[in-house]
Amino acid sequence: MKKNIKNILVYMLIYYIPVMIFVKTTPYLISYFAGKKQCVSDYFLYFLDWKNSAFVSTLEIVVISIIMVVSIIKEQASNRVILYDSMQKLWLVCIKRVIVITYIVPFINSVVIALTALSNGAGWQCNWNETESVARAMVPYGDIVECNTIVIIVLNYFLDMLRLQVTLFVICLVSWISRSSIIVFIVVYFNVIIANVMKPINVAGLTFKGLYIRMIVNQRGIYLYGISIKDYIVIPCVIWLILLIASYLVFRFYRKDMLKN
Repeated sequence: MKKNIKNILVYMLIYYIPVMIFVKTTPYLISYFAGKKQCVSDYFLYFLDWKNSAFVSTLEIVVISIIMVVSIIKEQASNRVILYDSMQKLWLVCIKRVIVITYIVPFINSVVIALTALSNGAGWQCNWNETESVARAMVPYGDIVECNTIVIIVLNYFLDMLRLQVTLFVICLVSWISRSSIIVFIVVYFNVIIANVMKPINVAGLTFKGLYIRMIVNQRGIYLYGISIKDYIVIPCVIWLILLIASYLVFRFYRKDMLKN
């Protein structure tokens, strides 16, 4: 148990050290923030919008998926499977072993981004309609819909958490079907690639839109149209629910012979 905790802490350091450096130094290295009136919401919308800056979210998925795969594959090994008398218990244990990470990591992300923004002199209140603001520089003409800072933070935390939990469900589902960690990583990272290019990918006549595309806050869209309940709450929750049910059903009805053996 202590070894597992130690390994998780090592992975967390691998993730958070470059994230903190990146978030802290980026405003000084790019013209996006330079000479403009910044607010905390601008930082959340910039660093968690994969179209503008995919580093934080991409690194997060990569590192956390490694933790998830190692944990779940280990729990699904033959010497562990025989400890359970039902598929449901095995599925619950696989979920419970890493679900807490999906709450903690987005929370720490939020703290790091908020503290960095405040330390760089960003204001707490939204200033999107003010002259020389970050939002006005991105949308020089037209009306801008201002939002509450707390709402922006909570929305980004919510979608960050959903992305990680969807990743967990996908890993459970694919690992139980394929029994291969390589295939699991291919599926997860393929969705990361699609989210980074932010447009569907056509392969052999088939169009793939990816799981994460509907779980990312679009910065320019928020500035122009505000928060859409349908786009940022309903659709992500539907995707989350479908994958939750799919992962459970695969465990429940697929390869029952493994448990019997």
